[in-house]
Amino acid sequence: MGVIMDLDLLIQRFRGPLVGLLASWGNDRQRAVELAQDTFAEAWTCRANFRGSFEDLASVGSWLRGIARNLHRRARRSSKGSLHLTRLPSLEDVPSQHLASAKLAPETEAHVELERAMQRLKPEWREVLTMRYVGGSGLAEIAAVMEISVRAVEGLLHRARKELQSVLPVAARPACGDYATGHKEIAR
Repeated sequence: MGVIMDLDLLIQRFRGPLVGLLASWGNDRQRAVELAQDTFAEAWTCRANFRGSFEDLASVGSWLRGIARNLHRRARRSSKGSLHLTRLPSLEDVPSQHLASAKLAPETEAHVELERAMQRLKPEWREVLTMRYVGGSGLAEIAAVMEISVRAVEGLLHRARKELQSVLPVAARPACGDYATGHKEIAR
């Protein structure tokens, strides 16, 4: 099997994208974190079944996404569909290194408007925005988890921000910062 799976490295690299992805599928922040942890536990348990190389980000991301999707579906079935659309985290839920991107104070009118606007986006746009700005994920990690190229992630981010600007009330845009404008977009 060549390269041995480095669980710490996988968690470091894919935790943000998986939490963001799971949140975009309708899990609250706490449940998304739990499902991401379960995904890594399942990956560790089933590492012998992985058919790719652990050095190939795209293969690993695709594999982890599949595990996360299965766990999410299992959790949804067991809760009988009680999940709701994406709820953006409050500032207490956002890691301190990502506070610059998440400038919204919880329960402000702008926060509520942003949540409403996010719910009106296509699912893949919600996913990419949530992974990038809530999870703080890099473009390569998002690409690996979504099973698309980095250029496709950049395109999705551009279209998602453009659509978010069109559905977000003008008064809420300045408070939403990077979510709506993409200013300070940095490839990681």
